[in-house]
Amino acid sequence: MARRRRFNGVEIKLVAFDFDGVLYEGEHGIRFADEFGIGDSMRAIYEKMLRREIGVGEALRMGASLWRGIPVRKVLDAMARLELRPGVDEAFRVLRDAGYRLLLVSCGGSNIGFLPIKRRLGFHYVYSNQLRSRKGVLTGELAGPPMTPERKAKVLVETAKREGVTLAECAAVGNDSLDIPLFKAASLTIGLNPTCELEKYAKFSVDISDMREILGYLTE
Repeated sequence: MARRRRFNGVEIKLVAFDFDGVLYEGEHGIRFADEFGIGDSMRAIYEKMLRREIGVGEALRMGASLWRGIPVRKVLDAMARLELRPGVDEAFRVLRDAGYRLLLVSCGGSNIGFLPIKRRLGFHYVYSNQLRSRKGVLTGELAGPPMTPERKAKVLVETAKREGVTLAECAAVGNDSLDIPLFKAASLTIGLNPTCELEKYAKFSVDISDMREILGYLTE
């Protein structure tokens, strides 16, 4: 059986994963927006955010508003059939067997949408944007603050405290600049096909297509 990795002499006990570009190759929100007929509007918001014309928090609120009127069941069904990165199921089985506590924290998507992913991969914690719903239909509103990059780091700190582990015992896996605060908080940081911005903060930069390749960085 694989064992948890030691890094700088400390055993890693908790691993935080981003979703888009990590467990899923691409932007799942854009893909589903196309499916529900709001793709062009979603892309326009995303592009404004990339050009820094609007902040991440504002972009997330604007994006949430586009989902008004869409049944929760349709979102869950779409996520349940989403094709994740090859090897992800086996990789997470190994990580669970090694005794890791697993955290999914994502700026994209929602706590509602990620429920099928939580069940499938065995995440202990899932944090994203909390979409409000009424009578099984999305209202287009966030039920809490948007999951900004800074909040992602805060979530890791709070989850580590809840689990009774130090940040020196935490790892983070991400792919782009939205993961920079998360990487600053964690000890062992793995950039998965990382952007140039994130690569500067990654202890390891890995170009992979199969998720099982990451096990060499998290297990012994």
